[in-house]
Amino acid sequence: MKIRVALGLTLLLGGGLAVLALPAGWLVQDNSNADSSKQSLVMAAHSPFVEIDWDDLMPADWFPENPFIDYTDDELATISDDSPEGQELMAVLADILDNAPIVEALDGKQIRLPGFVVPLDFAATEVTEFLLVPYYGACIHVPPPPANQMVYVTTETPAPIQGLFDIVWVDGTLRAHGVDNKFGVAGYTLEAYAVSPYEYEG
Repeated sequence: MKIRVALGLTLLLGGGLAVLALPAGWLVQDNSNADSSKQSLVMAAHSPFVEIDWDDLMPADWFPENPFIDYTDDELATISDDSPEGQELMAVLADILDNAPIVEALDGKQIRLPGFVVPLDFAATEVTEFLLVPYYGACIHVPPPPANQMVYVTTETPAPIQGLFDIVWVDGTLRAHGVDNKFGVAGYTLEAYAVSPYEYEG
């Protein structure tokens, strides 16, 4: 069972408050039942695609390093974003996120995953490629999600979009390789069979 405890890292950089909202990969985990998320994958009776969630894209034993752990809040408050020390810290963080490990066993799986759309062309009303991310605002604010929490989606049939951060379901074939793009490193590629609007339940 995973315990969702965010690290809650806060930096005062360049005189302004910059809150690092580190999602998904930056969790404290109880590894006593590490395979529970994998066992929870259920095949929908009406679909060949297995619904997964974003935690399934992370190795169960992945515990990312916290590059700020040796700093107090007061110490971080004195580091400006354009200082050598600030740039070095952000470079270390970027390296950790960009190299977040993926789950190789998911390669070739037929999956269904919900998420927010980040179009690679903001002017487009239809897209054949976009990023799928687990939370609103990902990729636009620093830092981007870990590589294992960014999925590069391609589709032969253009998918209509209403705007930045539409919420959709994507059904398709997951590939355990990704792309480096202007928003960061996507650890997976999803060859989409269908892209449909996400409908809230309840």
